[in-house]
Amino acid sequence: MIDYLIYYLLIVSFFVVSGILLSLLFGNNKTNIINKKNDFKNRKINLPMSFVNGKTGESKVMFELYKLPTKDYLVLNDCIFRINNNTTQIDHIVVSKYGIFVIETKHYNNCYLIGKNIDKKWTIIYGKQKFFPENPVRQNDIHVNYLKRLLNLNEDVFIPIVCICGANCNLNVEYNKTIKIIYLIDRILSFKEEILPNYKCIYDKLKHYNIYDSEIKKEHVSNIRNDKNTNKTNLKKCPWCINGYLVKRESEYGKLYGCSNYPNCEYIKPIK
Repeated sequence: MIDYLIYYLLIVSFFVVSGILLSLLFGNNKTNIINKKNDFKNRKINLPMSFVNGKTGESKVMFELYKLPTKDYLVLNDCIFRINNNTTQIDHIVVSKYGIFVIETKHYNNCYLIGKNIDKKWTIIYGKQKFFPENPVRQNDIHVNYLKRLLNLNEDVFIPIVCICGANCNLNVEYNKTIKIIYLIDRILSFKEEILPNYKCIYDKLKHYNIYDSEIKKEHVSNIRNDKNTNKTNLKKCPWCINGYLVKRESEYGKLYGCSNYPNCEYIKPIK
């Protein structure tokens, strides 16, 4: 009986000692794993759209425009104009005897930008993710129409330019209206025909119409956000996505509703 008791105590002691040794050997690793998991949960994750920074791009273009000869090129930055109780914001306007350059700035880093002038939305490929911003060319064409009505001038005197800033942004676009910032000055200086002899008067008009009141500028930004929210509330949500909305599309099979997040979401619903 005593022999069995001793044998039992030896077995229990073996497991206790083994457990202590294992905890000493691997306890720290387990703690490290738990800490890493907690760090991962608490880590501040950068949003995918962090590669976009509008104000940085506008500042870069502004300093680039300072390279133009001040005698022949007059520059306005961050302009807001009001027409028929509506406001529009234009990043940069260069007034010269060679025309009025209307510049929309976009700042993208480390991505591919794909689009045509007629597309409603463009595609940004950022790593394995895709985003679909509004087409800046069409956005800038709206700015030109505003200025055309404001100044009562023909559209021929306006030269719209979408300027892409940022590092490592590869473009697959139509270059007649969209360029990288390194080519901006050369593009402006390439226009040699004098079509606006009264360009200084036009510049003075734009300065007069430009709104410098910071409260109105805040109101303009607020109106844009409200318009976006209103457009979203008027649309039906996609049943497959969290943040997608159903939009009308045309395909070889006829008209249908598709998700605004296509091709990330491929939900479709035929229109009867």
